[in-house]
Amino acid sequence: NPPAWINATNWLTSENECTWNGVQCNDRDKVEGFSLEQNQLTGKIPMETVLLKDHLKTINMTSNLIYMEADDMQFFEHLTQVETILLDDNYIHSEEGVPTYLGACTDLKKLRMSYNLLEGQLDNTLFHQLSQLTHLEIESNFLTGSIPQSIGKLENLVYLYMRRNSLSFNLNFLKTGKLNNLFALWLDANDVKGTLPTELGAFSDLASLSITNSSNLTGTIPSELSELTDLRRLWLYNNALTGTIPQLLNRLTGLEVFEIHHNQISGPMPSTICSTVFYQQYIHKALSADCGVGGNVTCNTKDCCTKCYSPGDQITDSFQAP
Repeated sequence: NPPAWINATNWLTSENECTWNGVQCNDRDKVEGFSLEQNQLTGKIPMETVLLKDHLKTINMTSNLIYMEADDMQFFEHLTQVETILLDDNYIHSEEGVPTYLGACTDLKKLRMSYNLLEGQLDNTLFHQLSQLTHLEIESNFLTGSIPQSIGKLENLVYLYMRRNSLSFNLNFLKTGKLNNLFALWLDANDVKGTLPTELGAFSDLASLSITNSSNLTGTIPSELSELTDLRRLWLYNNALTGTIPQLLNRLTGLEVFEIHHNQISGPMPSTICSTVFYQQYIHKALSADCGVGGNVTCNTKDCCTKCYSPGDQITDSFQAP
């Protein structure tokens, strides 16, 4: 038998459904949302949800025990008013990447499907249809293939989380000139090829950038990153980056995290970066590089790098928050 819901207050009683736990209604007492995260839901989202198509805006069933195949989501073709779909940390299985039935949800702004069982390649047409997205979070799945160019054209996108998949791509999708509203960009633990594009310097709202654990990411750290004056957290460790640390990065006066260890970078850590990170109040502030014995980076002040790595040192993933 499936486990009981943690909170099922008023469900399937004679009480008005607007009083049921997790049900949200508009001012006309029409159901416009479900917020049932971490509630031990099992089974599938019922296809009868389509009966709410004229006013349903939000589906939040994060961290439950929902199991669905892609075809079980066909009813989403009728939920054209939905703006938020949060289904992280369930057992949603698809062999076509993000289920293409969601393409009918053309008002969709937030899509979160991290920590599921999504396989296969992402559909380029799907993200042309979802042109209003502000949040796209699909990390820790089993996705393959490249990142569709249509994702690089999502002008309203603020959060893009695609870490920990089996994707293989270069960063050309960042060169479209359309992603200027990005606040957080996390692409770690995929097969990222090529170099860091200089176009990243135009992402004026970017505060958090993480591209780590990819042995095919080469080239230098572009000095154009110094234009990201809102940048707070920058993770670039365990790649194959070369060259020196640009002195121009001393313009990043809000920098709280700068981790570049396990690369082929050499030369001094700019002293301004040392002092910038040192005086931040952020509890997880960090400045790490290959500045240990046998490393090629030098930290010339006592209170500079918070951790120095030597060749052969084990890599531990850092605490990350946007």
